[in-house]
Amino acid sequence: MKNLISVIILSLFLVSLQNNNSDSRFVIALVGNGLDLSGNAPLADWPRNRSQAVAMAKGAEAAFYNSPQLEELRKIAVLKRYDDGDRDDLATEIAHRLQKDPKVLAIVGHGTSSTSMAAGWIYAQAQIPMLMPIATNPRTMVSPVDSSRHLRNIFRLPPNDELVQVPTIAYLAMKVFYSRNVILVGDVSRGARIYSTFLVEALKRKMSQANLIKTFEVDNDRPNFRDIAEFSRAQKSDLIIFCGYGTTAINLLDGLRTAYNGINIERRPRIILSDGCKLEELNTSGFHCYLTFPAPPASDLNDETGKDSKILKQLLDSIPEPSYEIYGYDAMLLLAEATRRCGNSVGRTCLLDHLSAREALRGLLFEYYFFGGENRNRWYYVYYSDPKILNPKRRFKHFVTLTEKQFRRL
Repeated sequence: MKNLISVIILSLFLVSLQNNNSDSRFVIALVGNGLDLSGNAPLADWPRNRSQAVAMAKGAEAAFYNSPQLEELRKIAVLKRYDDGDRDDLATEIAHRLQKDPKVLAIVGHGTSSTSMAAGWIYAQAQIPMLMPIATNPRTMVSPVDSSRHLRNIFRLPPNDELVQVPTIAYLAMKVFYSRNVILVGDVSRGARIYSTFLVEALKRKMSQANLIKTFEVDNDRPNFRDIAEFSRAQKSDLIIFCGYGTTAINLLDGLRTAYNGINIERRPRIILSDGCKLEELNTSGFHCYLTFPAPPASDLNDETGKDSKILKQLLDSIPEPSYEIYGYDAMLLLAEATRRCGNSVGRTCLLDHLSAREALRGLLFEYYFFGGENRNRWYYVYYSDPKILNPKRRFKHFVTLTEKQFRRL
């Protein structure tokens, strides 16, 4: 009996020791919509508008659990998912909870410009580094409660919209397509307004010399897709620029297909879709569609970049329409490099110092150079979807790459 009691006490001690060891590790939080796989995810009161946060998380997890560069980081940190349900209020609630946890070392997320803006300033109060693999609105770097305050804890991996997406769309419209009758559509559905409004206003300024015949707002709660489609057909528009997210783009394209039924594809307007639209279920058939996006085609990954390239390529090969996986992967590589530079002084302050040191940090394909939290190295990609392709798997093919040299000219 005494032996049995001794065994039980020893077992309980070992379990306690394991729990204590686990609890002593830092936490790296992945935050975005669709990340809770337990079935207990917060339910949004509108359809989830995009799946980019899931792509980000898959890339981050592929790096964290498999990359040889993260061997040391795996010893001192665990990776945890948090689902904000695509809602600013839930993003704020999660941010307050993580802010109070001293074990939280860094945030990777959120999934949209709106939720990133809602949460970033809360993390800033505790000096928690926040790496943004998705959100591209420049205003996410500024405190919503004090517009004069720049948040030094935020680091954006893809170049922001002002640096790349706006000039890319304007370049396509004015210098590639030479469009004369342009319609600009902004998505003001819940969760999309902050992202799309900046794009629309910036494009109006950038395209002042183009013939912008009409600007529309679309809202999935109050759909006016038919009005837009009929106006486009009546005015013989040659280009429609959509700034917004995936589910709204799906509905807009459905409306356009109905309005242009029976009209030759070559007489229909071209469509430019902003980077929030890269979804597997997006049906672009019936139109020449061009999608602007900050991530390169999977074909850019090769054996020259070593094991990490093979890990990410294997992940991308299993996904019908890759999107932000590479930025989730790179976020972990940057955290691992900053952690190595900290040596025995790993903590939030040290990570912030090294991420903001104005020294190049190497990702899988890119070098990141942060100035004021913004990545100042510029690159951007345009993808094309053939109007006759019905198979949703890899419908977007690489069309053109814009680099720093081109952006200087733009």
